[in-house]
Amino acid sequence: MFTKNNEYKLIHVISSLNVGGAERFVLDLIAKQHESNELVEILSFGSKSEKLVSVAEKHLIKVHYIPDAATILGQFKLLFLLVKFDIVHIHTSYALKPLSIVMKLLRRKNCLYTRHGAAPLDSEAWKVIHNKFRAYIKAMTFVSSEAKNVYRNTYDWEDISMDVVANGVAVPRISKQSDSNKLRLASVGRLVPLKHQMCLLKAVSNLPKKYKSKIAIDIFGEGESELLLKNFTSNNLIDLEVCFHGMLTNRDEVYNSFDVLVVTSETEGLSLAIMESMVYGKPVVASNVGGNSSLVQPNITGWLFDYDDDHELTKIIMGLVNNSPEVTHYGVNSRDFILKGYSIDVSAQEYERLYLE
Repeated sequence: MFTKNNEYKLIHVISSLNVGGAERFVLDLIAKQHESNELVEILSFGSKSEKLVSVAEKHLIKVHYIPDAATILGQFKLLFLLVKFDIVHIHTSYALKPLSIVMKLLRRKNCLYTRHGAAPLDSEAWKVIHNKFRAYIKAMTFVSSEAKNVYRNTYDWEDISMDVVANGVAVPRISKQSDSNKLRLASVGRLVPLKHQMCLLKAVSNLPKKYKSKIAIDIFGEGESELLLKNFTSNNLIDLEVCFHGMLTNRDEVYNSFDVLVVTSETEGLSLAIMESMVYGKPVVASNVGGNSSLVQPNITGWLFDYDDDHELTKIIMGLVNNSPEVTHYGVNSRDFILKGYSIDVSAQEYERLYLE
């Protein structure tokens, strides 16, 4: 099905168009791919009411919505859709199960499977799903070496090519410091237990009173932990400015509104929120897990702390308040670091090579 100009029909498979790092990256990647190949589309298992739908429309990206993929009717929809594409690029493990029957009928080994996270997926249920789908995977990619090693420890797939392709970011047109007279710390991402934003709230609750008056907290995102986080804030942080902004899609609005990103996750692959903050010139404080240490370099682009150690995080925050020139300097370093090594152009070129192999 490849054309004379070596164009190919490519479809990216995602769980939904809710705001998330993987979904954001896929939209940026397709926008870049459209510059050389317009035959790139999306399959979403979500609905047309989700936050990033408007972003896809803005970039003129065609999206196929099949929320009922697990039903018999949904399986027929998948079959009639995927038969039209040369390459299926999967960005979510949750797509493997509904795609298994369809890929068996199509009898193609044309799937590129990208793992955006570092979770081991080592339960028996996940092992069954992965081993069943293995026959249709032409290659796998991971966003960090750490994520690749975690996967290899569970799945000994020597016959499948495995590469590390770091997610790249689009360079913003504008980048500025926040207008606040306080040091604004932010969390950007889903409000779920895995992201563990409670560690940030506990850390600031530990601060002496004189420090609390000098900082503010901005939390961007939605999820199941939202009520728990708000209750903790109401009961323990009444003397601190904490703003829950919900899920925003305008990255300029988000990343230009704060001074330092704080990432408290239990596990990460290669965090797009970290990379986007850095390219906006914002340094990062992050838990020392997964691929975070490959982006956040102590005393250069930010600060690392042990996962769930809110007391260590408290000490780091006090240091930020006491040394604002260091915050600014690390922000400049952060932007330079991303511009040199994590461009969306490089990611697109690496995937192009894998598609054509």
